[in-house]
Amino acid sequence: MIRIAIEGIKIHANHGVYEEERKRGTLFVVDVNVDAEMELEEMSDDLSHTIDYQSIYKLTLHVMSTPVNLLETLVQQLGNEILAQHPQAARVTVRVSKVTPLEMERCDRTFVEATFTKSSA
Repeated sequence: MIRIAIEGIKIHANHGVYEEERKRGTLFVVDVNVDAEMELEEMSDDLSHTIDYQSIYKLTLHVMSTPVNLLETLVQQLGNEILAQHPQAARVTVRVSKVTPLEMERCDRTFVEATFTKSSA
C-alpha cells in the first residue's frame, strides 16, 4: 500500500451558512491523502499504474466551485468522488480548512476532516 498526498490546495470560494460568506467568499485549503492498493515493487514508471494526483487536484477544484453550507458537505463530496473515480484507492482522508472564518478574527482556521474507505462509499 502506498500513500499519495496533495496538500495545501488553496481556493477562494463562497461556501458558508451566512450571506456574507456567500457574497464575499473566503480562502479554503484542501488536503487529500489517498492510500492506494499498490505495491512499489509491482509498479513501473508509467502514470497509468498509479493514481494521477492532477486528477484529484482537478476534482477538488470542481467540487469546491459549487457553494454549499458546510465544510462537512465538501469533505463528503470529495471523499466519495475520489473513491468512485479511482478504483485503486482503498482509503481517502480529506481535510477542508476555512482560513480566518467569519467573525473569528483571532482564529487562523477551522477544518473538517474525515476518512473514507471503499466500504463506506
